[in-house]
Amino acid sequence: MMIAKINHLPTGVQFQTIDTLRDTVRLAGGLNKDNELSEESMTKALTAILRFGDRLRSFSPNQVVAVATNTFRVARNAKKFIDEAEKLLGFPIDVISGNEEARLIYIGASHIAPMCVGKRLVFDIGGGSTEIIIGDGHEPKLLESLPIGCVSFSQRFFSEGEVNEENFKAAQTAALKEIKAIAPFYKKMGWEQAIGSSGTARAIAELIALNGLSGEAHNLPVEETGGVITRHGLELLKKYLLETKHIERLNLLGLKADRKPVLPGGLAIMISAFEELGIEHMELTEAALLFGSLHHLYDQSKNDGHTKKIGILKTLFNSIGKLENLDTRHGLIEQLGKRFNVDEAQFKRVSETADFFLDQLSTFKKEDRKNNRRLLTWASYLHEIGLAVSRSDYQKHSAYIISNAELPGFSRLDQARLAGLVLGHNGKLNKLPISIGYIDWHLLFCLRLAHTVSRKREDDALPLIKVQQSAKGFKLKISKTWLEKNPFIQFGLNKEASDWKKIEWKYEIELY
Repeated sequence: MMIAKINHLPTGVQFQTIDTLRDTVRLAGGLNKDNELSEESMTKALTAILRFGDRLRSFSPNQVVAVATNTFRVARNAKKFIDEAEKLLGFPIDVISGNEEARLIYIGASHIAPMCVGKRLVFDIGGGSTEIIIGDGHEPKLLESLPIGCVSFSQRFFSEGEVNEENFKAAQTAALKEIKAIAPFYKKMGWEQAIGSSGTARAIAELIALNGLSGEAHNLPVEETGGVITRHGLELLKKYLLETKHIERLNLLGLKADRKPVLPGGLAIMISAFEELGIEHMELTEAALLFGSLHHLYDQSKNDGHTKKIGILKTLFNSIGKLENLDTRHGLIEQLGKRFNVDEAQFKRVSETADFFLDQLSTFKKEDRKNNRRLLTWASYLHEIGLAVSRSDYQKHSAYIISNAELPGFSRLDQARLAGLVLGHNGKLNKLPISIGYIDWHLLFCLRLAHTVSRKREDDALPLIKVQQSAKGFKLKISKTWLEKNPFIQFGLNKEASDWKKIEWKYEIELY
């Protein structure tokens, strides 16, 4: 269960989670061969619902939405459970169809997934069904609900806990049979971004990242846990399961006890989807169905006249002229900055200067310069939010806040990159836990230099500063006369050169 506050941003509505209650029941596991829920599973679920009802006692009907999914679509005694559950919850429970579940999942994912230009594929493995959707923006275009799930498959193929070549192949074959039937339609429509939105997807991503199975080290100075699923990582995870032979012997970092029994079934379905749909790389979101249900409730109440706009924040990013208003992440970053009283004038100085430096650096192979420019601007905006905690090592506080903030729309990688830039914008470079493989050296150079030359917080015009990057170093050209009149900045630049040289990077300052 999720309770959220509505925030009205310049880019639309955002739901800020303020409370969550979670009780792992896995009702799909309580279905017997006759598709009847056991008394034990129903009692466990009703106990959880009783707690939920107590938490929601002060809410009115137009503030709550409760949905039931695949298990209640197939359970023969679903009505008996639903009737009792509604009494305990205090609100009606809607047993939604597979297509409606898919629609809500896509709507939720589209509001919290990393930004995408073009169509998006959303893949959600549930306990008894898997939803696959292609959409554009917030509108689903193609959706399907398949009768394959991590609980049902784990019970069907791995009921004794054993994992071997034979039963894993049988699970994959069964999953492929379902996915093959719809794959041609999905491949024909195509997509630019693949998103995993279920607990299974998030668990697999975390296992891949925490156990070094991704093969995509970014050497960031902050933790980046479970941001993506790759085909390579899936195969390595499968290999580990087959070598271990039994789920009780699994010894993987980040593997929770309640996830163990359903991991093999979920993994078999995920690998089958990657194989049949040709997916190579999948990013993650949080619980899309919950967010989608909230958006559906909000739209209904808005149409019924129960809500009204309570204010719009003016975005700071329009003045830069290089960032699209449609990117919902701008509003989130602005909201976070305002919470910590960002110095908007200093942001403008640092951001425009860093942007000017980035324009002078060559775009390297496969660089997403547009996304990097956004990250640099956001880092310029948030780099001083840690001052609200303490002046001492404020960049560490800033990075911690960014790393742990709820920022729907950001991939975990980009959120970690943003925190890494903020952490490194000031202080000694040789104290940062990064290596030559760090992917943002050029952005860090631009931000640190902009911070250094803007540190006096004055609006006086800077001289023309030219910058360039070599294989492992940077060079800047700056006016000798101006530096002589600004010894504070001159000292800062000399210290900056010394810091870069301590990590064996060239840093030349040429005077003109």
